[in-house]
Amino acid sequence: VAPQLLVARLQGAITICHSHNETDPKKFAHFLGRLLLLPSTNVRLACSENAGKWMYGRKSFEVINNAIDLEKFSYSTDKRDKVIREFNLDGKHIYGHVANFIASKNHLFLMDIFKNISDTDEDAVLICLGEGNLKPEIVEKIKSLHLEDKVILAGIRHDADCFFSAFDLMLFPSFFEGLPLTLIEAQVNGLPILMSDTITKGVIVTKGLVNPKALSDGAASWASEAMQIRENTQGSDRACQESSIREHGYDLKQLVSWYEEFLTKLVNENPKEHK
Repeated sequence: VAPQLLVARLQGAITICHSHNETDPKKFAHFLGRLLLLPSTNVRLACSENAGKWMYGRKSFEVINNAIDLEKFSYSTDKRDKVIREFNLDGKHIYGHVANFIASKNHLFLMDIFKNISDTDEDAVLICLGEGNLKPEIVEKIKSLHLEDKVILAGIRHDADCFFSAFDLMLFPSFFEGLPLTLIEAQVNGLPILMSDTITKGVIVTKGLVNPKALSDGAASWASEAMQIRENTQGSDRACQESSIREHGYDLKQLVSWYEEFLTKLVNENPKEHK
């Protein structure tokens, strides 16, 4: 991305960078690319403080949240029923995960967690949405744990909002994240979450839904807590905590208005940049 930004900048365009991650396993490549990116960018935005510091260092930046359609991701019994019918899951306890199959998402540990759940709860199933280069490795892991009939790899779906309503609990044991929008969407849905404590606490924008846990606790402990959360929240109200989510700045309608004003002001204040 940095070379494209530099070319655009040299041609007089206003360039904007929006940072999403707060760490990366390829740190040398990141810092090398940052040397080119920083002078190529007019406006520096980030989805969180940590993501901004990771991308821009000591340079100034503005935190702008990613936008979510609150109506689309709110809980719906019709959407839940749609997924249950499609995969024949009536009466099942549905655990979910939404992320591409990449190393940071920790899918191998996720499968170990679910193996412990499945050994205790014969009605448990796990649905994973996403694709990625590590998918073959995950498929082999599923086979080795004899979970072929318990784990559904649903791939890339354009109706992820339906799956949020179908899930009883979201499992999210990532090694690291920036500020995962998936977890905000899950909270809009009223979906309970068990996530790794390596994920920024800034992702918690509701009360009572998000449960951070150390990866070092191990798969058996994660499974036990996951099942307890599911049992304690079964049949509970899944209403969207709209006021809290809006206060944290994630409402799509509010952010569309903000971007319109922001971009109009930016262009008007820099007329030579975009001609």
